[in-house]
Amino acid sequence: MISLIIILILFISILHFIYDGIILPSIRQNSRNELFALRDELRWLMIEGIDKKDIPAFNLVHEAINSFSNRLPMLTISVQKKFQSDMENNTRLREAIKKRRDTIDNCNNNDIKRIVGNVNLILKKVYISNSGGWFVYLIPVAITAIVFKKIAEKSAQLAIAPSQEVHRVIPHTNNSMC
Repeated sequence: MISLIIILILFISILHFIYDGIILPSIRQNSRNELFALRDELRWLMIEGIDKKDIPAFNLVHEAINSFSNRLPMLTISVQKKFQSDMENNTRLREAIKKRRDTIDNCNNNDIKRIVGNVNLILKKVYISNSGGWFVYLIPVAITAIVFKKIAEKSAQLAIAPSQEVHRVIPHTNNSMC
């Protein structure tokens, strides 16, 4: 039994290594390339000329893309929780974010708004991808919990089953050896 557990842990470790060392960097690079493409599209909008009152929204989106393009590996659930805690406890941060959100919402350029939406989708994908390595560990725990729950349900049904059915399913054995 202990050898099975060791083999399972080894297998999970290999899966984690493959995901974190091979697959995840490719996902991040793809996301970074998508951010760069959106930044190029945003810059092209500026080159073609945008309304002067949309320039603050342009600057916010451009700054966000530049900030996140190098920080994709750091977008984790723990960072998200820390940010959420800061949001709850820091009035100045909430006000700054509301002001920035209003700048985006009041932007007349729908392309800038679309780019903001696409950036948000990319960042969401990165959050999920960065957490994906932990799913390798959680899946066996979830499967075990589901199996134990099913066993408990069946045991509860068996405990209240009529005696003749219990004797039919579990025939009497000779206990002389016990």
